[in-house]
Amino acid sequence: MAEEKKSMSVDEVKTLHELLRLAIDDLKLCYADPDVEVDMGEWLAYDNETGICKVCLAGALLLTRGSLPSPVPGSQRPLNYATVQDEDIYPWMEALNNIRVGQLQLALAHIRRHSRVGPDPKSDVAQALLEWAALGLGTSLTTPRCSSEEMIDQLEQRYEFLKRHNL
Repeated sequence: MAEEKKSMSVDEVKTLHELLRLAIDDLKLCYADPDVEVDMGEWLAYDNETGICKVCLAGALLLTRGSLPSPVPGSQRPLNYATVQDEDIYPWMEALNNIRVGQLQLALAHIRRHSRVGPDPKSDVAQALLEWAALGLGTSLTTPRCSSEEMIDQLEQRYEFLKRHNL
């Protein structure tokens, strides 16, 4: 992937909305890279036949930010929920996946597993969960059902919601 300006490092993330901002920015880079295919069914996997690296929202962050080693050609084990068990990375990846599929409560539960990341104590989480549902943000974003533009737009809406609620 081409070098890009990184607005913040993963180590600086303190909230779910900051994590989602990084992942959205990285997903945009992946959509633009001809060697990467966005597939919400794969966290990070290398297709031996095509030479294409497949990523989902969480995988985009892993690939672009270098949080974990990229899969090597010929690898038979993609990085996914079964193979990413790093205590520092796994909760973030699960939280991103939960946000993508519309499960805010589960995302918050996963992010709380990380000692330095979580909602602002002043946030009204219960109210945020009610508003999340009322706004229809509980729908799952999948490929190929969503185009790249629709995916980014929907994720941006979720980011703005999380930022507004300081989650």
